[in-house]
Amino acid sequence: MKRLITIIALLAPALLFAQGKMEKAPVAQEEGTVLEYMTTDKDGKTNLTKQEVISVKDEGGKRIVRIKDLSLTPEETEGIPQELYDNIGTMTYGITENMWYIDLIGYISNMLKASMTVIENEAGVDEMPEDFDFNVDIGESENPVFPISMKPGDALSLKPIKIKIKISIISMSSEITFDRYECTGRETVTVPAGTFDTYIIEEEITNKAKAFGISNKEKEYSKTWYAPGIGNVKSQTLDKKGRVVSESVLNSITKK
Repeated sequence: MKRLITIIALLAPALLFAQGKMEKAPVAQEEGTVLEYMTTDKDGKTNLTKQEVISVKDEGGKRIVRIKDLSLTPEETEGIPQELYDNIGTMTYGITENMWYIDLIGYISNMLKASMTVIENEAGVDEMPEDFDFNVDIGESENPVFPISMKPGDALSLKPIKIKIKISIISMSSEITFDRYECTGRETVTVPAGTFDTYIIEEEITNKAKAFGISNKEKEYSKTWYAPGIGNVKSQTLDKKGRVVSESVLNSITKK
């Protein structure tokens, strides 16, 4: 027992150091934290949304954080089972002492499953295959991994994510390509929720989707201000010429 206590005492500073580094990741990490965002579109219309940190668990040198969107409307989730509803409304983050990631693969898979479920409900049981079961194929896709912090000039080369959901002969697919992910500066920004030291990330993403033989492709441009221990405190969606289409700012931070 004495030896075990000695080992724990020796490890404690290292564990505290690792946890301290985790807390610098741009993700809110205190259970019960509610982040409210105000989004303004190009016409000046505003919309408030909320996110809540619903769980934080440390396991195996990794911290798992789940953040739930509290703003999904009944219309957006109509016909979706509660379990899938919870999954599409919740984003999972993983954090270690030197990196963090978002479980985009799980999130996108659940979104595609939810879409298929709605199709099933609208079509009616008689019109759907009897062996109604999801076959999820992610190939060699991996979730994008980001360093705890970035400095101006840092750029990441991220692998694309390809996901295909199939039910009998019916299939839907989604592909996300990260064309650019670059830190373009550091800035102290003031938003309604307070003043934060941030680093700025500019992204270019290509989204491809295919369902029932119909394909769609969109290019997205964005600029995001990340603060340690908080996450996104300001973000802009841009057009291809760099003009602001909409802007979202952190309106408040509260604790339950």
